[in-house]
Amino acid sequence: TWIDEVYPDAEPGSIEVAILESRDTPEASLRCDGMNTIVELSNKVSVVQTVGGVKDNATAQSAMENIMQVNPDIKVVLCYNSGGGMGVNEFVMRQGSPVSDPSKFAVFASDTDEASLDLVAKSATDEAVLRGIIKFGSNDLIGDTYNLAKKMISGESYEVMNPDPLTKVTPENVAEIQ
Repeated sequence: TWIDEVYPDAEPGSIEVAILESRDTPEASLRCDGMNTIVELSNKVSVVQTVGGVKDNATAQSAMENIMQVNPDIKVVLCYNSGGGMGVNEFVMRQGSPVSDPSKFAVFASDTDEASLDLVAKSATDEAVLRGIIKFGSNDLIGDTYNLAKKMISGESYEVMNPDPLTKVTPENVAEIQ
């Protein structure tokens, strides 16, 4: 994982994490519940701040300004969506940012768009800190869902599949997604 690569000797609980949530639907709440499992995935982390209602760039930047005043040692931010992730990236990369070394800071989010994919690509050279995104759906989600539903309705045999798979997008595979 990024944490293990960048902080191989980190003590348990020493990597401070902030979570920027949005729990406005049942599905959104499940996504946020998933982000909170980071403490189960790595004993090196501790969640020190959780801020709700963050779904866009401006709100994420504002949240980060407040978070970093109270917890200036945060190294990882998990965001509900790419809009929040891009806002955190802008906050960290701007002149005068409290983050002195972007190579030691990471943002992870969900949902993809061209701007967020570009930032993930740039994170390979530390020109951005949005280091990973979870992409929902195939490259043709509408078509795949239609074709599956058509087979189901017409009684044709079909392969049981999830037309909305999750894909981890990192600097290593972002070119395949773009």
